[in-house]
Amino acid sequence: MDLERAARESGVVRPEHVTQLIRSLKLRDYRWIVCNPSSAEPRLQGDLILQIPVAVIDPAGKARSRNLTAMVLNNACDLQSGRSEFISLAPVEDFSAFSEAMLNKDRDQARQYLNSLQANQIDELLYLQRSPQLPNGGVVRFDLISSLSATVYESAIAGSRRLASLTQNGFYLLLMKLTHFLARPESAEIVRDSQAQL
Repeated sequence: MDLERAARESGVVRPEHVTQLIRSLKLRDYRWIVCNPSSAEPRLQGDLILQIPVAVIDPAGKARSRNLTAMVLNNACDLQSGRSEFISLAPVEDFSAFSEAMLNKDRDQARQYLNSLQANQIDELLYLQRSPQLPNGGVVRFDLISSLSATVYESAIAGSRRLASLTQNGFYLLLMKLTHFLARPESAEIVRDSQAQL
């Protein structure tokens, strides 16, 4: 994913913010993505929430759930109390643990992969550099998006479990990455039926 091109062409970045975002992307220093939880807005897309249940279906088809740090993916307007029955979130893995697990497989291939990850070039992952909120850094797993009852989310908000919010440029990066992961065009080599069969 060419982040600079995405910033120019995505349509999600306000035109007056494109230059500043591109300047940040060129740094390859991603401490600018997260900040302390917003005091102005209590519910924001991209917020990191501590100790929230995340569910996955394992290879045997069994549902598994653990309390993890997770990133909220719903738009802020859909996070208002009583608006939605469920919210979507993506787990955030500790970067040190993630990279250690990768390096235990194939070190040379893992180093290349981790370099691409740290440049935020892998579609299904968002790299969060070390910060006061994430001392070991983090990896947001868009490939493990799950749903959560809004009641559980409201309980986490009431329990002051917001760890961090996204900065304005961090929000734009999230939108670009999600768009590219979920809605990028398929290869021209993919052939689909051109007419519906009724």
